[in-house]
Amino acid sequence: MKFALALCGEVFPNTPVDVEVLNDPEDPERSWYCLNIQWPGEPRDCIARSSCWYDRFDAVHREVIADFTLSVIPV
Repeated sequence: MKFALALCGEVFPNTPVDVEVLNDPEDPERSWYCLNIQWPGEPRDCIARSSCWYDRFDAVHREVIADFTLSVIPV
């Protein structure tokens, strides 16, 4: 979790991150973290930054990437 939040701070500087724990209704034992960010950028910028976050996370912690979801909302 520390790495995921630190990476959010690098890719989305000075932006608070809201963390939720989500569950699959069809598989209640399956849960993951959803990192919610409101970013003051254009949709293409949000997509590019999200892709960067996933690429960098995957490169370091591939074994747990399925336990995280990034939700970026342009504002």
